[in-house]
Amino acid sequence: MPANPLPNSTQQLVKPASLIAGATLVQGDVVKFQADGKVDPTAATTDQALGVALSDALDTEAVDVQTTPGAIVECVAGAAISVGDLVMPSGATAGQVLTRTATNSVVGTALTAAALIGESVQVLFNPRFLDV
Repeated sequence: MPANPLPNSTQQLVKPASLIAGATLVQGDVVKFQADGKVDPTAATTDQALGVALSDALDTEAVDVQTTPGAIVECVAGAAISVGDLVMPSGATAGQVLTRTATNSVVGTALTAAALIGESVQVLFNPRFLDV
């Protein structure tokens, strides 16, 4: 039987976008585009997620950002999150994610759980704004 030709993770299937940070970013920050063309961490539950920072970066430095829907990304939890929860940008701590409420933006679906603020959570990246 031939070996599976597909890589083990979606990050290997697509090259991340190389963008310029408009603020200090931490690996795992959910980011959004700014009017100046740079990326900043999301700071409101209604911010539309562009992607997730794959490394730390200072303001004006280049940063790789995973922007491909369907990619599995590591995010930082802003509160407890359960497997299967839709997650949204945090309005309390820039770049972090929370379990989605009301009509807030969606970053993706939690594939792992987080019990505490600051824990890593794997997310199937699928950004969208749902009005439901």
